[in-house]
Amino acid sequence: MMIDGKLCVSAEEVAEFAAPTLTPDLGPIAPHLWLIELSTGATQVVRSADYDNLPDGWALLMTGPEPDWVAQWSGDWQRACDEQINPLLADASDEIGQVN
Repeated sequence: MMIDGKLCVSAEEVAEFAAPTLTPDLGPIAPHLWLIELSTGATQVVRSADYDNLPDGWALLMTGPEPDWVAQWSGDWQRACDEQINPLLADASDEIGQVN
């Protein structure tokens, strides 16, 4: 999503991305990508490892999810947004704005 012209994600979006690591009976996690549309901030989880063929206007937000990364938040996805993901996206939004 976009708030005040800055890219950001919600706790619900992080939960969707992290979900595969929270089901232990799934076994190894298939590679997948978490993408963000640069013009709107919409996100999409894509079950693929094809980093080279992202849709036009979309950027790679994260790969994985790595179980250790998921575990560090103990299910507190809002904290993951506030402490890590959204500050990085705010910086990226500033850089994207300088390029456009």
